[in-house]
Amino acid sequence: MNILRSWLIFACLAAPATAQEAVFSPEATERCLENSRLRAERVACIGASSGVCMADGGGSYAESICFSEEGVFWDDRLNAVYQERMAAARRDDKSLADALLNFQRAWIVYRDARCDAVFAAWGEGTGRSPALAECIMRTTAEQALLLEDGL
Repeated sequence: MNILRSWLIFACLAAPATAQEAVFSPEATERCLENSRLRAERVACIGASSGVCMADGGGSYAESICFSEEGVFWDDRLNAVYQERMAAARRDDKSLADALLNFQRAWIVYRDARCDAVFAAWGEGTGRSPALAECIMRTTAEQALLLEDGL
């Protein structure tokens, strides 16, 4: 587990509970993806479930939870498609497997740098935790969709 994700989980667990607990379900994102064929439509699905999750309010804590939960949804999709692509590449084209591995490693560095910058831009503001969670979710979702679409 990377440092950003570990920190975000810790921050969410350490925060006080709110009167309205955030309740996450991936249904809105799944339904959106099922009804979307074009890449732009699929990209527009990113954040659908976290948006529903945050509809009842709950402030920064709820936002962090909702973005984090949708981030886990996208991370699971990313891991599944990456394993699929790697298995096929190892079987069919060693150079593609090497390139895919290098691509994924570089993407992890990019994601961490991008989201570190987003977090830093918020300074000490209360919005920094949800901003970090959203960045991780969105960047992971973009990578998952890219790999699902075959690069």
